[in-house]
This record gives sequence, structure tokens and C-alpha cells, in this order.
Amino acid sequence: MAKRRNTRINTMFSENTFDWLKAEADGRGQSLAQIVRDKVTLAKRDDATLERLNHLEKVIKKSHGLIIQKIVGDENE
Repeated sequence: MAKRRNTRINTMFSENTFDWLKAEADGRGQSLAQIVRDKVTLAKRDDATLERLNHLEKVIKKSHGLIIQKIVGDENE
């Protein structure tokens, strides 16, 4: 049951990565880059697992792609 819930949360998070990171940045009054840096710093702590670091890497790559798409999409409108 927990595995299914985590999979659902991860899928939902992946689909909404840009919006989620942007909302967090807006909520804190910080830039998107600062939020990503904070997440990397947290993941680099001694207690971070390799699985967690791999997940964070995927999130950052996905958000980078979504940011590029959003910028290109905004320029085309």
C-alpha cells in the first residue's frame, strides 16, 4: 500500500514539477534557482541515500526541461 502511494505521489510530483517548484519559490519569495540549490544542499547531507540523490537529479533535469519549454512557449504566444 505504501509503495503504491509513493508511486502515485512521485508520478504526480513529476507531472507538476515546474509548477510545484515555482509555487514554492513564490511562497518563499525566492528565485527558482535558489529553491533548487536548497534541495541539492538538503540532499547532500550525510544521511541522504543514493536513491534520494538519484531522485533529486531526475527532478532537477525534468524541471530544467519544463522551464525551457515554458520560456519557449511564452515567446511563441
